[in-house]
Amino acid sequence: MKHLKPFLLPLSILLSPLIFHMILQSLWGVVLGTLVSAVLFYVFVQYRFRRPLDEAIHRLNRQQWLSLASFHGDSRVINFMTAANSAIFKLSREALSYRELFQRFRHLLDELDVGVIQCDSEGTVRYINKSAAGLLEVARWEQIGKPVQTLLKSINYTFTGKDETVEVKTGKPSKNILLRVKRLGMEVFITLTDITKLKDLERRLEATQRVSALAEVISSIAHGLKTPIANAKLAAQLLQKKLGDEPYLNTLIGELRRLDRSLSTILNAYKLDTSSKCIKARQTLERCVQEIVPFAQSKGVVLEFDSGCAEGISIRVPPLLFEETLKNLVKNAVEASERGGRVRLVCRSGRDSFRIILCDSGQGMNEEQLRNWRQPFYTTKDDGMGLGTILLNRLLSSGDAVLRVRSTPGKGTVIVVECAKCGT
Repeated sequence: MKHLKPFLLPLSILLSPLIFHMILQSLWGVVLGTLVSAVLFYVFVQYRFRRPLDEAIHRLNRQQWLSLASFHGDSRVINFMTAANSAIFKLSREALSYRELFQRFRHLLDELDVGVIQCDSEGTVRYINKSAAGLLEVARWEQIGKPVQTLLKSINYTFTGKDETVEVKTGKPSKNILLRVKRLGMEVFITLTDITKLKDLERRLEATQRVSALAEVISSIAHGLKTPIANAKLAAQLLQKKLGDEPYLNTLIGELRRLDRSLSTILNAYKLDTSSKCIKARQTLERCVQEIVPFAQSKGVVLEFDSGCAEGISIRVPPLLFEETLKNLVKNAVEASERGGRVRLVCRSGRDSFRIILCDSGQGMNEEQLRNWRQPFYTTKDDGMGLGTILLNRLLSSGDAVLRVRSTPGKGTVIVVECAKCGT
């Protein structure tokens, strides 16, 4: 009988019309039985389905609906809910941990100097870091969800999704970019590395190697010519004693002396040590200026130098090579200035570097002269041989100085020599 209790109410609903029809023996019995069935059906729904459902909804809406106090009696339910609570708590902690790691990883990517672009296998951009946006000159967040090909259009690269490494150019002024594509599962990563400075260093290294090779040849030739020229000069002097004051002979002796001085300059330039040492900037600059002052006075040019700008500063350069190069630059500035002109030597101290700025009021240089003035033996002077460029190129090839030149025809030239401070 206990097992039939759940079926009594449904059976009463179904049999009510039949029972009332049998009792009343008329159509009214069927109608009355149907009404009774409807009432019983409503009661059945309310207590069998609606009420448990409302209780379940109420329990779900409570703040701690999974608490063990919500359940009584059934140990299996209690064990299940205990395991569920524990699993949910662990999953929450894991999700929070992964979210923090993800944020840290994104922050790390944003701080990289290398551009990073992440896209799916279809080529849709999912992430782009700050460096990539800067190199491609695009608004960062506007690229998310767009085709990566549109993003890379500015560097003339066609995205294929295959692993490759190519060199491309972008921007104005032009930048050299090393682009790498790497597929990892369903994701594709693109890295962009700015190698403009590296390319510039490669070009400088090649130029320095060519100049160095040429200089070695010239040094060997100069050394070989030293003895024959000395013998020719001695013979000419003996002939002068015998023949007396002959104009052509005097010219020959003068040219042989000038050639001998030029060869000595070349040989001395390659004897100068290129190893760097810390030297006092003020004392070095003062020595250079003091040696050139008499020459400047003979040319009617004012040479100005404020030694206070170099007070207490030490720079790392090859001492003798740096001093000879600087004297040559100052002397050239004096020679380029007309009588009554002015040459100024000033300096500026930065955090890690020290700049020497040489300004003259001469004729300046045109574009062709600016392109060629650092070539060995290039000169615009009638009696010049361009030997100062050998000293300059040796100093620059040592890597201890950087040179910048700005010149305007008719207004003069500004030369900036930048050196590293000691201790940086």
